[in-house]
Amino acid sequence: MAVQPSRAKSTATTPDSAAQDLFTAEGAPAPAPDRAASLHANVAALAQRVSRAETDRDAWRASGMQENYLEACSRVDALNLQLDDARSTERGFIDATRVVEGLKRTL
Repeated sequence: MAVQPSRAKSTATTPDSAAQDLFTAEGAPAPAPDRAASLHANVAALAQRVSRAETDRDAWRASGMQENYLEACSRVDALNLQLDDARSTERGFIDATRVVEGLKRTL
């Protein structure tokens, strides 16, 4: 009996929706702790999606259905790119926050 990958509904994060998380409903920049938490939550969610996609990919490989396996490989690659981008954005925000805090202390 072939193992079937899970059919969990994914919630895709587009660059626009990730950027939208950085702002309040009024369009003003969200306070720094809220943005940092939002970025961290985005990274955690993407890491979880990558893990789930890798499990699905491995199940398709074991089932011998090459077309589905290749599609799952592409999905894993795309999610890893999104995760790398999200981590980079998070690191950049943390670095920028440290610079601003340092400037505030010197003024």
